[in-house]
Amino acid sequence: MRPLGPTMRRRQLGAELRALRHNADIAMERVAAILDCARFRIGHIENGRNSIRYEESTFSGRVMDEPRQGFPLAGHQRIGQPP
Repeated sequence: MRPLGPTMRRRQLGAELRALRHNADIAMERVAAILDCARFRIGHIENGRNSIRYEESTFSGRVMDEPRQGFPLAGHQRIGQPP
């Protein structure tokens, strides 16, 4: 099987993030406020239009009340970014 390209990985990640956010019943506005970004940026990430930045991938403890329930992004880090 051929590996997924960057666009498909972005779309897959966005779909996973949206599902996790919906399951946790967290509004897009709340995530945007926590990350100090515009709500449309969250929508663009969830739709696969924008890549997620490293800072945005480390927000699980800030978004969820229980840090262990945060968004699992370890497998989606960009090459060249801090671990």
